[in-house]
Amino acid sequence: MVNTVLADLQSKIESRYDLDIPYRIEQFFSSDKMIANRLADEQARNGQQRPVVDEEVVFIHQAKNSLEFTVYVDEQLLAAVDDSQADLDGICTVVEGVSHAVCLLWHAHNDRQIRPIDLELQAEIDKYVILLENHSCKLERRYLHRCLFANSTLTPQLDKELRDRYSMASKLASEYCHWLGGHLMEVQDSAALRQELARFYRLSGHAKFDHIQRLH
Repeated sequence: MVNTVLADLQSKIESRYDLDIPYRIEQFFSSDKMIANRLADEQARNGQQRPVVDEEVVFIHQAKNSLEFTVYVDEQLLAAVDDSQADLDGICTVVEGVSHAVCLLWHAHNDRQIRPIDLELQAEIDKYVILLENHSCKLERRYLHRCLFANSTLTPQLDKELRDRYSMASKLASEYCHWLGGHLMEVQDSAALRQELARFYRLSGHAKFDHIQRLH
């Protein structure tokens, strides 16, 4: 079941960062491409750039006192992950969608602000942290890091603002995950790792940037 994939990934992210979110993210997901295109059209009519509806898109609408969002993930991609048939890129795309949903819900529930760059930074880190369960030794962690960061490419049709945002998020996440892999993951379930991840998640966006820069 697709909902099982989403629930399992939500549980893993909540466990890694010691989160407690009173919402199930599948309520905020859609795999209907017609709905996604309609939301993209509405975004364009509101003066925003129309996003390309491909494998994963987040649609956010913020009113004065409320936050509404829908995460679109391609139905075939979700099914492939459910059947353990997806490649690394496919798995990362689904993890990214779940990460976005969890991050938005946690910040909204705790009345915390979040910038688009912070959302992307956390998603990049979440992919590394979640996939570590299948990359336990140091060589495997280095290989995972290369696959996620050194070998990653951006979609050509992105505009400059989005390219800059994704590039910055990937650069910062690469530095943070490299530090995690080298300093805290010799014992993957160590108390130090859990405490670091929980503390990092709760930092403001600017504080996360400062924390990563101080790791050099």
